[in-house]
Amino acid sequence: GCSSGPEASAAGISWGWFQGGFGTCVPGTPVVTNGYSAHHDPFQYFTSTAVLTHQYAFDPKLDYSQANKHQRDLSVFYDALSESPVAGTSTVPQLPDVSWVKAPAIDDGHPSYSGPQQDDAFVGDLVKRFKASRYWKDTALLVAFDETGGWWDHVGPKDLGGHFATLVNGQPNLSGCQYPGAGDPCGEGGLGPRMPMLVISKFARRGYVDHTLMDTSSLAKWVEWNHRLPALGVWGNRDQTAGSLTSAFRFGDQDGGGQEGD
Repeated sequence: GCSSGPEASAAGISWGWFQGGFGTCVPGTPVVTNGYSAHHDPFQYFTSTAVLTHQYAFDPKLDYSQANKHQRDLSVFYDALSESPVAGTSTVPQLPDVSWVKAPAIDDGHPSYSGPQQDDAFVGDLVKRFKASRYWKDTALLVAFDETGGWWDHVGPKDLGGHFATLVNGQPNLSGCQYPGAGDPCGEGGLGPRMPMLVISKFARRGYVDHTLMDTSSLAKWVEWNHRLPALGVWGNRDQTAGSLTSAFRFGDQDGGGQEGD
C-alpha cells in the first residue's frame, strides 16, 4: 500500500506515515536506542516519497500535495489525537484521511528486541487514545502484523499457483520479488504463514471472525475502496483480486453491527 500515497495526494486525500523515533533518531546508534528502524519505513524505499533528512518529522501540516512531505514522528500523530499543538509550535495537527502508524522499535513485537507483550501494550494504548479523541466516531483502526513476528503458524499457506505459486518444480518460488536488494533471491510470490489482523472501529462487526482469504494487499484494496482511488496493481493485480475487508464492517450500525459472537 506504500505507493498509494502519491495516488491519494493526486485525488486530494491527505495521508501520513507516523513512526516512533523518526524525529529523534541518531545515526549510528542501535535501533532499540533510536526507536526508529529505517528498514521498517516503507516510504523511504521510493524516490517519490523518501526524505532521508527527516526534514518534516515534526511539521504539523499534514496535507501537502508533494509526495515526499508526509513522514512524521509518532508524537505528531498523538498530538493530533489529543488536539495538542506540536512542540515548538502553536499549531494543532489535523489527522489525515489515511494514516500508517509504526511503533517504536521496543514496542513493535519484533523478536530479539521486542515481543508480543510490548506490542500488545502499544496497541492497547493507541486504541485508548483513539477512543478518547474526536476522530473515533468515524475511524477504522486496522492492526496488521509483519510476517508472523517469529511466532509461527501451524497451518501451511495455500498455494495460489501461477505467478504467485509458493513452489515451482518443488522448489521455493524466487520470482516476482518487488525489492530484491543487492540481487539476493527472495520468495515473495506466494502466501506465507497466516497473520492476525484486527479491525477496531465503531463500525466493526462485534465478535466477528472473517474467514475470507486475504493478504497484505487487502489493506491497499481497502484504502482504494474507501477513498475511491484507482487500483494500484500491487504485486501484479493482487490488490484487485485479494479478499475484501468490507465484510468486517456494518456501516448502518454505529454500535458495531449487532451482537454477533457476544
